[in-house]
Amino acid sequence: MEETLVKDEDKTSYYAIAQGIVLQYLKNPNSASFPWGIDEIGFEKDGDIVAVQGYVDTTNSFGSQVRNQWTVEFRVSDLSSLSYETLYVNIDGQSSGTFIELG
Repeated sequence: MEETLVKDEDKTSYYAIAQGIVLQYLKNPNSASFPWGIDEIGFEKDGDIVAVQGYVDTTNSFGSQVRNQWTVEFRVSDLSSLSYETLYVNIDGQSSGTFIELG
């Protein structure tokens, strides 16, 4: 059970990693606005692989504010230093990497 349990104290770190990954894929990362709390964010874990789902509001290439749904999966090597390897990124249907079914 411990391998799949996402501890509350780890969620903030996982969310920070996920935000950093998403920002790398946005056309205008300076306009990104993520939800403040983690209540609207989904977390799943299987061993050292973590999946995080959420949304980001950002400005598109036409200058319009849009909401982008995203999912990222990454392998954590050291959570205390936020060391990870990105495995999968999907932002509004545009994906990179290979999705791993967790659970």
